[in-house]
Amino acid sequence: MNTDEYSPLSGDDVYYVEIQEEGILPDFMQKNKTVRYGIYSIASLSIVLLLYVMIIYLPSLAPEGKQIPDIPMVKNSKVYLHPVIPEKIKGKNPDPDDPVKVIPKFSKLEYASDETPVLKKHLKKLSNITNISKQFMKKRLILIGDVHGSLKQLKKFLQYVEYDGGKEDQVILLGDFTNKGKDSIGVLDFAIEQNLQCILGNHELAMMKRYTQFHGLKTPIFLNDDEYSNSTLTIKEEYDLDELMKLAKKITPKHIDFLSTCSPIRKIGPVPHFINGKQNKHALYPANGVAVHAGLVWSKGINHQNVEEVTTIRNYLPPDWKIPTEDRKDKVGGVKSVAWSKIWNEHQLEIYKKELAKANDDTVTIGTKVYYGHDAKRGVVTKEFSNGLDSGCVYGQQLTGVIIWSQMSSTEDHEDSIVYKQMHVSINC
Repeated sequence: MNTDEYSPLSGDDVYYVEIQEEGILPDFMQKNKTVRYGIYSIASLSIVLLLYVMIIYLPSLAPEGKQIPDIPMVKNSKVYLHPVIPEKIKGKNPDPDDPVKVIPKFSKLEYASDETPVLKKHLKKLSNITNISKQFMKKRLILIGDVHGSLKQLKKFLQYVEYDGGKEDQVILLGDFTNKGKDSIGVLDFAIEQNLQCILGNHELAMMKRYTQFHGLKTPIFLNDDEYSNSTLTIKEEYDLDELMKLAKKITPKHIDFLSTCSPIRKIGPVPHFINGKQNKHALYPANGVAVHAGLVWSKGINHQNVEEVTTIRNYLPPDWKIPTEDRKDKVGGVKSVAWSKIWNEHQLEIYKKELAKANDDTVTIGTKVYYGHDAKRGVVTKEFSNGLDSGCVYGQQLTGVIIWSQMSSTEDHEDSIVYKQMHVSINC
């Protein structure tokens, strides 16, 4: 090898290679300071404008926020069902157990006279458990399952049952009347216009959480009989821009006023108690009716329930069947959870048997019957002390409700009595 051969990369010589960086702007723009600084200025202004739109302008388009007041967990009904005089059958009032196959024409039925001996006695007993002097007299109570923003279907249902706008009817939406469907705001506006009442469901609560967080408001408290059993909503620091958040941003103070009248639980007075599968044979006494979105926890008194539980419950967990769960597939130690209504009915049947043995002339109701929604998969479920009404309207199935009323009846020995009746109604969605 020729040791005298010179290599430019050998030795201690240092070489610098000049690399020309290419900017994102064309050469003539980079060389022209005026053009370059003009573009930078436009870009900066665009960023500032974008931030202004996102942070200041768009939020300003949302309606003004209004503090959600504390809400009672349980409210008493503002109405009582005054018995009507049904169409005569062979010159007498229908038998209490006669099935109802067609919606009666309530607009043509008259109220029974307060001077009727059996009604006078009934009203006196009723006044012992509720202050009917402060309640409005109505012919019908109409409870409707999950609407989920399906305004067109809600209107169709009310038209089918010939709702009178609240004159002699009272409608209660059993929660989840917003979200998922096409027109939640329309449902809210319609409910306000048509004097509908409501129960809060888990979707209304989820929307309230986002509304509270978005407007920076105090979380409402759901008030029970004592402060130790009050409930509050758990609010996240930040929510995604999901459908519920989009809805929350559209909610107006008028909507908050309406939602604030909705309690998670509402007592609705005496309701039918049927003791057979066909739901036409009445027990000796009606049940005490309660409206709620998802269900009640049997081991807690009605005035000590938790707002999250009564709006989400579907099952009870083993082994003691006291812990509620929303997941029907939940298990503990390999043992499956069971429907909350199964345990509820077993518990209420025990109560009914004990109270029936102690019943007297002043007894009005025995046991508690719960009307609820929330469980479209199980659909319409009728049991002695519970009645599920969510039939999956928003999924293209049906919207279901139940009409409850009281009427004069006659037994086989022609003795007049007052009986509470109900009829399920479903329309296709």
